[in-house]
Parts: sequence; structure tokens; C-alpha cells
Amino acid sequence: MKISDYEISETHRLPNGRSLILFASHPKDGVVCEDILGKEICLFDDNRCLLWKIDPEPGSTVGHDRTFDRSSTVVFDFVHISHEGGLYFAEKYNGDVFEMDIDNGSAKFAFWKKT
Repeated sequence: MKISDYEISETHRLPNGRSLILFASHPKDGVVCEDILGKEICLFDDNRCLLWKIDPEPGSTVGHDRTFDRSSTVVFDFVHISHEGGLYFAEKYNGDVFEMDIDNGSAKFAFWKKT
């Protein structure tokens, strides 16, 4: 995977020249990049080489109480990256927020953000 393969929604510069990039899985109406849906966030090194693609734990929030259901197979796209208190968070379209491990790309559900 190369940086130029998909439309870029956000770029976050990290130490050592690395770039945390959010690609658009829905670049325009009616178009869905199925091959990156739910895995739109990648880390590239200073030579623009892919280090990892996000690996979120399976599941999504469901119901009115927004309980995280690990057995849910519904896939939502990531739409925003934030950095707070030294931690990186990835937010999905439905409001699910995952804390990312910047070393390996794994991401654990953290909370649901009212949108």
C-alpha cells in the first residue's frame, strides 16, 4: 500500500518523520473503497513506507444504551483521528472511539462519543 493509493482525509505528523494517515473509504457519493473499509488508518515512516494498518478489535456499539458488542459484524468507517494526553484515538462514523497503540496499530474500544 502506498500513500497515493487513496484519497487522504487527515494527516498527523509524529516524531521521527512518521505520518499517521486517515484515508477516505467514501471519497464521494456512491463510492466505497471496500478494501480499506474499517481499516482506513495507516502509519508510514519517513520514507513513505507502510509500517501498519489499524487493527481494531471486532465489534461495535449497539442499541440505545450504546453497549459495545464484540460479536457485532457491522463495519463502520473511521472518520477522525485525535491526539490527547499522549494517546491517539480513532473515531468511527457511528461514534465508537478506539485507543490506538502507535507501535503496532492495534486498537481497543475506549468509549462511545455522542455525535
